[in-house]
Amino acid sequence: MNACDPTTGVPTTLRGSAALLLWLIGTAATAGSVLGLLGDRPWFLDLFSHFRLQYAAGLVIAVIGMLCFRKWGTAGVFGGALVLNAVLIAPLWLGPERPDLRNTADIDRPGLRLVAFNVLTSNRQKSAVIGWLNEGDADVMVLQEVNAAWVRQLDDRLDGYRRLPTDSIREDNFGMAVYLREGAEVSDIRTVTDPAGVPRLEMLLDLDGRPVRLLGVHTLPPVGGNYSWLRGEQLAEVGRIVNASAEPVVVAGDLNATRWSAPMRRLLRDTDLRDSAEGFGLGGTWPSGAGWTGRITIDHVLVDPAIEVRDRWLGPALGSDHLAVVVDLSWR
Repeated sequence: MNACDPTTGVPTTLRGSAALLLWLIGTAATAGSVLGLLGDRPWFLDLFSHFRLQYAAGLVIAVIGMLCFRKWGTAGVFGGALVLNAVLIAPLWLGPERPDLRNTADIDRPGLRLVAFNVLTSNRQKSAVIGWLNEGDADVMVLQEVNAAWVRQLDDRLDGYRRLPTDSIREDNFGMAVYLREGAEVSDIRTVTDPAGVPRLEMLLDLDGRPVRLLGVHTLPPVGGNYSWLRGEQLAEVGRIVNASAEPVVVAGDLNATRWSAPMRRLLRDTDLRDSAEGFGLGGTWPSGAGWTGRITIDHVLVDPAIEVRDRWLGPALGSDHLAVVVDLSWR
């Protein structure tokens, strides 16, 4: 017969197992929280940077558990790690002040609606994707993982859009296409091979009578040291383009990195770009099949400070392992 704790009536063996489990959760989340700050040298440390929401959720449980078990010191350590993650996550809810969309003048401003969506090369739900895109009222769509089969479907079935002439359709997972609403103005369209050997699209769009430089970017996934380094080089080159541009820049695409990743931190630090997610909460985009707390945000729209993000939301799961990012942009 198991002995019981006199204060709780819980068998001591069960109490000890629960305390151990909570300690393991808190220790793992604390270790990941710290390792994620150490950068990408060596490359695999950067993998710990992406899971701030997951760390915070585990630490909330662990702190409460340690307090219940009167493990004050351990609760303090876990609480410190929880505060660290809360500070890193907070800007996503405490972003810049946005216009009151109840104001008719704000609602009626033309602006620009942009969709960034990794549609997945092997996606079998092409009809669902195209139906959603047709209903989305976007002005410009930056689509990744677009191959010849995708182009045939999109060209034939997107209503009121034209595909821009780019040399970026590929049969691997790094094809890209941009579709523009009929009548919208675009110039200076370029297809550039970036440091990883994959296409990057650059163009000037009209935003309420003024030019904006749009970069469509798809970086390599950090699945090894070489790919991780190349992803960093891709993002570093984006930073150089942003700093050299005479026009405000918008970067859209699957960047295979969260905002806390070392190369993303460098990009945001070395440029004036702002994460469009700030003020809209932590909405993960990958993997689409995971629950809200299981996804991380690796699909982004980054904007110049002169550009206001009036609204931002994610698309539904449509056969891709990514969710689309939709933003409404205007001048500040």
